[in-house]
Amino acid sequence: MSDPLDGFRPSAPPPELRGRVLAAAREAAGKPAPGLLELLLADRALRVAATIVLALFLAQFLVDRAPVRRSIPVAPATDEASAPAEPGLTAAEQLDDLEPAL
Repeated sequence: MSDPLDGFRPSAPPPELRGRVLAAAREAAGKPAPGLLELLLADRALRVAATIVLALFLAQFLVDRAPVRRSIPVAPATDEASAPAEPGLTAAEQLDDLEPAL
């Protein structure tokens, strides 16, 4: 019985392929790789992306800063009517304290 996958075996590569690949590898190894800045300046999409990232970073920095107080807060004047009752008292217990103000 023959193997049904015999027709799917890859064919042998051309004999000159190895020489061409090695020559191309030697040529590529001799050239210096471009730096990150050179790639950024050469590609418009990368420049736009870098600008957006920088803008988002600056916006986050400005939003997360502590707010600057321009004026000194003024405490409200307290009198009998606006003074809070003791915390922890029920409404019935507070009624006696609030009666003079009503």
